[in-house]
Amino acid sequence: MNYFRYDGRLKLGEQTTIRNDVARHIRDSRRMKVGEEVSIQDFTPQRFLARITEVDRNTITVEPFKEIELPQEPAHRVTLLQALIAEQNIDMILQKTTELGVATIILFQADRSPNTVKEDRLDHKLTRWNNILNAACEQSGRTNPPFLAIEKSLAHALTHAHGSVLLLDYEGSALKSSDEEATIIVGPEGGFTSEEKETILAHPQSTSVSIGTYTLRAETAAIAGVARLI
Repeated sequence: MNYFRYDGRLKLGEQTTIRNDVARHIRDSRRMKVGEEVSIQDFTPQRFLARITEVDRNTITVEPFKEIELPQEPAHRVTLLQALIAEQNIDMILQKTTELGVATIILFQADRSPNTVKEDRLDHKLTRWNNILNAACEQSGRTNPPFLAIEKSLAHALTHAHGSVLLLDYEGSALKSSDEEATIIVGPEGGFTSEEKETILAHPQSTSVSIGTYTLRAETAAIAGVARLI
């Protein structure tokens, strides 16, 4: 069930006034009115079914009346190391892999990445991308977003790898689902250089894997790879 995130604390039977962006989202995007019910999750996190008791220009007042059980996270942790590609395709990867349940997303500069995230734009990019992760959580019903970071190189990205390290490559063996912790690594549209592949395959527990017989776009490969492992 989708829900709205609230950065304060909610209590059963106690009215709470929600302000600013969350209030406007409930009022304007969903067109919700007094008497209607809405799911809201607070920072603890607890999730409640709440009744709207008042709607104002910049505020919504709700009264939680039923606690909602939080969904379970995937039983095993999947980390995605994704080379930077076109920004709108990064947006899609963040959204869809969050919905699938990925635990960690590390974006990094590969040799063939088309864009570089400049230092003075890093905070802006992370804020925007974390907003995408939070919105994907709300839409899908997931409790918490994955951890997100941007690294300046493949070597730095590999420090976040956990469990089996899987290089997505059309020449690899077929990628199979697993009940173990795993890290999947996806390159840019031009693929990894031979030196980058050697760096990845030198990592402990690393192997080269593929998804099917077709050449996939980077965003398709990342989403399909995570889906296979979750």
